[in-house]
Amino acid sequence: MDRHEQGPGLDFDQAACHLGVNCKQLETMILPTFLREYEGILQRVREAQETSDYRALEAWGHRAKGAYFYLGADGLQAEAEALETRIREEKTAPVEEIEGFAEALQTTLDAIRRLL
Repeated sequence: MDRHEQGPGLDFDQAACHLGVNCKQLETMILPTFLREYEGILQRVREAQETSDYRALEAWGHRAKGAYFYLGADGLQAEAEALETRIREEKTAPVEEIEGFAEALQTTLDAIRRLL
């Protein structure tokens, strides 16, 4: 896996280190599993946004925060954490912040798909 093809905000060398695998294992085992598990999250985030289900949005932010950490996506992890924290503390979040989170998630999934 060429480090220049990793995609925006992704560091697969760091991800392999976090997970205790080599880059080949990351590419053949971990990333396909990640895609399968996270494919539906974007739709669920959009549905939660439409129904103002902030508890669900907080949970998706929390889950994505951990996943982004393991992918070496520090910027995306920070965005997910900020959304999770805002909702936990304020019980709401601006539409722009939720949209930013959803777009970051989509960008990450698209980048991984292109690599596989």
